[in-house]
Amino acid sequence: MPLADALPDEATAGYQGRQMAILGHRTKTEHLKWLRAQVDPSDTEGDPPRLHLLARCLGIAPPTFAQPHSMLGLIRLAARANDTDAYGSAGEARHCRRSGLLTQKRGAFVCHECTKSDINAHAWAYYHRVHHIVGIDWCPIHGCPLLKIVSREAFSVQPQHGLRTGASLDEAIPCASAAGNPLVQRYLAVSQLLLHPASPAPCGPLNRAIQDQLDLRTSQEGESRDTRVREALLDELPIT
Repeated sequence: MPLADALPDEATAGYQGRQMAILGHRTKTEHLKWLRAQVDPSDTEGDPPRLHLLARCLGIAPPTFAQPHSMLGLIRLAARANDTDAYGSAGEARHCRRSGLLTQKRGAFVCHECTKSDINAHAWAYYHRVHHIVGIDWCPIHGCPLLKIVSREAFSVQPQHGLRTGASLDEAIPCASAAGNPLVQRYLAVSQLLLHPASPAPCGPLNRAIQDQLDLRTSQEGESRDTRVREALLDELPIT
């Protein structure tokens, strides 16, 4: 039985939850057993990660599913030069097993306006990756505060049902001025770009580029680069 297609920017964890709702599976264990039964063992190696199983049931290669739906580009932005296989590939299996269905936030978040738009466009509301970037507590599309769905387990409740039965504003939402802060806007733009790479960047060139851009060197007093970056960010962020 093929799965319903993943929707634009749908987070992998949210996609799994939506498929569980469609199939009537009450637990992840039940769903995992069903996924394994759908996949030809010859198409996988050993015990594949859930992301791989979801992709196989969709009839696509795991990297093709991982790039537009996982948050691995933000979670695992860079890696050693000998460990930069494509997200979702066999070479990334151990990272995919640990992080393939993770987002950057604890819990499931929705935008009320996106929920309405999704239902009109796709007949389903779903969980967007862009709503799960850490530190961004408003919808980048509509500008309204995100709502945290109240449920025993994140993504187990579909957005439209969660909004009917009760959702709460996340307590961590910062002051309204944060959304208009230039540094926060730049952070959001970069984070959105990092949702789309096909593989991690090599650490070496990335570290050198950051050092050259920021002219970071250990100070004469022995102050580390990490300390200087942290202090510079705290000076710029809208935190009181």
